[in-house]
Amino acid sequence: IISCLRAFVVSVLKGNSYAFKLSLIGLFNRIQAQKFPLSHSLLHVYIALVGGHGSYNGELRFVNMSDKQITAKLAGPLAFKDPLQVVEMNFEIKNLVFRNEGKYTVEFCCNGKPIGRRDFFVIGPRLPISESGG
Repeated sequence: IISCLRAFVVSVLKGNSYAFKLSLIGLFNRIQAQKFPLSHSLLHVYIALVGGHGSYNGELRFVNMSDKQITAKLAGPLAFKDPLQVVEMNFEIKNLVFRNEGKYTVEFCCNGKPIGRRDFFVIGPRLPISESGG
């Protein structure tokens, strides 16, 4: 059975192919918006999977949890040579649009079945607190 070892939403992902290392920089679970709709210029989603047998149709989905609407998705094939293989993926998403504030999730599915997810929040502008406290 496929399991999702890791799923991270990050602002920068740097790789060193010589050392086979990845650096996840700017992990977050909140996005602050000054206005809506918000177009987030760039984010990465890193996912590591294990336990697969053969080929799958993979799909990364961004879901607005208030209405369960899929706001964006990316899909494509993935394959495991053996069940012990760790399949790592980096998705680079540009100009992702969030129409309103609230709870969102990024989930990864194999053959239509969700196998892992990561929740995050998009929040609107906060009014400054006055000096009088009101």
